[in-house]
Amino acid sequence: ARKPKHDKKKEAEKKTKSLASFKRRHVLKKSKAKRKQAKLAERDAGIYGDYNLRELQIPKAAWPQTDRKNKGKHSFTLKSAVGPATIEVLVRTGAFFLKRINEGASGPTGQINFKRFGSVAEAWAAAKQ
Repeated sequence: ARKPKHDKKKEAEKKTKSLASFKRRHVLKKSKAKRKQAKLAERDAGIYGDYNLRELQIPKAAWPQTDRKNKGKHSFTLKSAVGPATIEVLVRTGAFFLKRINEGASGPTGQINFKRFGSVAEAWAAAKQ
């Protein structure tokens, strides 16, 4: 049994559509991979959003953690490897905010402004206590 000619046209159209959609998906995957690679390169260079963390003299230990996804434009969260301590780095206002602290931790609580401690490094040292 032979197929009529119009069925062959439909099959050819389906093949070209599926090929086009495959190419589109492939291109999207490539561009997504490139964006991810560029974002990782920026993170390694000390760029967070519109801020250069090197120029702001934020210690490398206070840079965004690579295993966490940060969605904020002007701040990011650091989670302690040991205990429940969580520190929010407020880049726009120039401060560290202690969300949660470990039990028995000494040192200041709440917001730690860079200017109040004289430098970013001293404020970071106080926040880590």
